[in-house]
Amino acid sequence: AFEDERAGAVESDADSPLDRFRKARAELTEMDLAERRGELLRKHEVCQAVSEVASTMRDGLLGFSHKLAPRLHGLPIDGIAIELDTAVREVLEDFQDRLTALPYEDNDGENVA
Repeated sequence: AFEDERAGAVESDADSPLDRFRKARAELTEMDLAERRGELLRKHEVCQAVSEVASTMRDGLLGFSHKLAPRLHGLPIDGIAIELDTAVREVLEDFQDRLTALPYEDNDGENVA
């Protein structure tokens, strides 16, 4: 008899299917609200944006050799340093421009870009 009472207590402590459904529905509602407020992003949107920004950086870095080789040939060390610095800054500026071009909302839900 004691085991039967204990088993009943364990079962009553566990969430019923209806309780689990209500909890899941509440979580989905919270997630939907957070997304509408701009506090939650969909994974595929973030991955796409990161991929686009990374492509900008990759393309800029891979273009160094073809762009710089003719300009660096025969330059003194100081001249090479200036050219490299300029090229790196251009890639970083392109990277930053791509980042700032991504649409996002401020804390009030207003579109900033």
